[in-house]
Amino acid sequence: MRGWGNTAKRRRLSSLIQSGAFDLCLLQETKRSDFDDFMIQNLWGNIDVEWLAKESRGLSGGLLSVWKRNLFKLCFSFTGTGYLGVCVEWKGMPLYIVNIYSPCSISGKRDLWSELVDFKKNNPKGEWVLGGDFNAILTMGERKGCNGGGLHNERAEFGLFVDLMELIDIPVSGKSFSWFSADGKSMSRLDRFLLSEGFIDKGGISGQWIGNRDISDHCPIWLICSKLDWGPKPFKFINCWTEHS
Repeated sequence: MRGWGNTAKRRRLSSLIQSGAFDLCLLQETKRSDFDDFMIQNLWGNIDVEWLAKESRGLSGGLLSVWKRNLFKLCFSFTGTGYLGVCVEWKGMPLYIVNIYSPCSISGKRDLWSELVDFKKNNPKGEWVLGGDFNAILTMGERKGCNGGGLHNERAEFGLFVDLMELIDIPVSGKSFSWFSADGKSMSRLDRFLLSEGFIDKGGISGQWIGNRDISDHCPIWLICSKLDWGPKPFKFINCWTEHS
């Protein structure tokens, strides 16, 4: 994990996680191949936590999903190109929660999109939550001051993926962009939550909030929820150590 060995940065991340009123957190770009319960409990702030990780490849990638113990019944996990998913039992039906860290290359993105579409077709019907760094934008307005990743064909393919998955890009509050270059001149909305309509309705989701940039060039994002059984900020993800060229 880029900066995981840096004590100050690790403490700041732990502070961010422990200060949030949420039950599940998705982290991308861990850059780490091993985790243990002691490490995760220190990150979460107590032992009342469960977790699942996808190891990095050398100093690249890596995903970590952590959630409050007994939040839901875990059915199974699944992984593939640029994602780590869990299927849980929620409100009497399957809920698929997918932590995303998309490859930068268009071929890698196509593999990610194709794998998830095929997975959905070949598994029981349920609700969906995708959250993380998609490394792609849906509209030209989601990018400012930089090139690359904003090509029309890529935007169209990303949009087709969202349609095939039957997901909704819910309204954004807070900042308009989730990634900022070091000099602040370039910015993009690479990170987001994509949700199924049923999850939005049953979870009482009203939007997604892009927070302030802190220990990363990516901003933390969380869902805004009005239902008491999920809490005011049920899910959150923090892309903490990614550096994009």
